[in-house]
Amino acid sequence: FSVQHLIKGFAAGFSGRSNPYLFKIYEVSAQDMQVLKTVIFCPYVLKPILGLMSDLLPICGFNKGPYIVLATLLGITAAVAVGVVHMPLQIFVGCLFLVELMICETDLLTEAAYARKMQDSPELGQSLLTFVFSGMCVFSLVANLSSGFALTYLGPHITYIIAAASAVPALVTVACGFLRESRKTREEITAVRSKFWKQKEACALAFVMLFVSLSMSACAIATRSPLINAVVCIAGALLVVASFSLVLSPAIAKFATFTLLQTSVHLSVSGPSFYFMTDTVGEFPEGPHFSKVTYNTVLGSIGGIATLLGLYTYNRCSGSFSYRTLLLASNVLFSVLHLFDIVILTRTNLKLGIPDFVFAFG
Repeated sequence: FSVQHLIKGFAAGFSGRSNPYLFKIYEVSAQDMQVLKTVIFCPYVLKPILGLMSDLLPICGFNKGPYIVLATLLGITAAVAVGVVHMPLQIFVGCLFLVELMICETDLLTEAAYARKMQDSPELGQSLLTFVFSGMCVFSLVANLSSGFALTYLGPHITYIIAAASAVPALVTVACGFLRESRKTREEITAVRSKFWKQKEACALAFVMLFVSLSMSACAIATRSPLINAVVCIAGALLVVASFSLVLSPAIAKFATFTLLQTSVHLSVSGPSFYFMTDTVGEFPEGPHFSKVTYNTVLGSIGGIATLLGLYTYNRCSGSFSYRTLLLASNVLFSVLHLFDIVILTRTNLKLGIPDFVFAFG
């Protein structure tokens, strides 16, 4: 509850809604915002190395608790700093990185904890997953419902103070021993390390992903050139795909490559889209001029409700289809629906007599 619901569900959504407005205060262009997001969301690429560290380098014999506490303390400190201190842009981006590191690390380690619980009690697996993901979606919906009003009446900085407060229960959870993690003996730690050493190719793959992630982040910090950043990202993707082919079994390598390609060809335009949707009349006369409440609370909540509906539909209907069919249908539908963005971006909806809010709502 304290991690999957409060941190990943509420804090991530609540603070994430304020990020574009904070970048706007720093006068960061839409193009540069996209580049800097490479640094901010770097922890998600680092998940393999983070998991490897917690398994191979336990702190005081514990694999999860100390890492959760350390990541949460860093995240809370960074969130509070964003909320109360005006800092240079580079330090600000570093603080957002630490907040995402908190979300990513705590999510990864608690996922490992409840996955182990599901192995021990398979009959509870479905109920546990339903509790985790439905609660996450509900708290994400709460974040969306409240974010627009918080941004309007409190400002984007205060949202990070609230997000920091919502992460505190994770510290209490670990301190009270709710993880039920047993201390590893020296012999057990040695046995785990020996097991990983026998799979050194997979460990090497984690370090390849670490190298690629750090390279992309360093490039994003060093230069804002879209061309240079694109070249580095493509080179990194090719290196990772080659590593998949060399290290993993053919079946796993194919699916990992498919996932990487699927993610890579999803070209994010969240930065330009944010400015297009929210710029004032003086900044962009032809835009929709959505308020903070409309853009975050109304439209964001519609997305949250759609996610809950999608989870319900998946649980009800997924058993009738193969994974191949589900992947094909969902990707085609996802692509087709995103093409409708062209209508509002070119202002064609106004020529058809459809108001911006009505079209965005649909």
